[in-house]
Amino acid sequence: MGGGVVIDGKLYRGRLGGAGEIGQVLLEPEGGRPCSDRLTGCLEVYTATSVMVQRSGYASVQALASAYAAGADIPAVAEAALWLGRGLASIAHVLAPEAILIGGSAVLLGQRYLDAVGASFVRHTLPSHREIPLLFTQLGADSGLIGAGLVASENP
Repeated sequence: MGGGVVIDGKLYRGRLGGAGEIGQVLLEPEGGRPCSDRLTGCLEVYTATSVMVQRSGYASVQALASAYAAGADIPAVAEAALWLGRGLASIAHVLAPEAILIGGSAVLLGQRYLDAVGASFVRHTLPSHREIPLLFTQLGADSGLIGAGLVASENP
């Protein structure tokens, strides 16, 4: 799970060029789920669509999204939405952004998922940040690939 911070229309890269690694926001540093970076409790191990697929038993994110769009109650999706809202609330407290955009394969889950993330976000953020819009990117499920390609093209 990646991310980007845009300031004055430019991608902020940070000290080492990797700013925006929101997947590494720690939600449960003690006793949380293990993450590939050797930390525990990172946002991505609670919210990535691959985790939702694994925990729900569906064969793919497309199958999961199809069932979810048809109204299926899928606890793994509800749990991911809760955690993502919490994580985005923490980020909003630090950055106070104009908007938060969500892309990648989470877009396949549709408005119902975005509404669930938004409800969690509102529950876990300060009143002054509750009006920050949560939106899906216009690039949809390919946003991560496009972003990675742009970063790679800027750093040959």
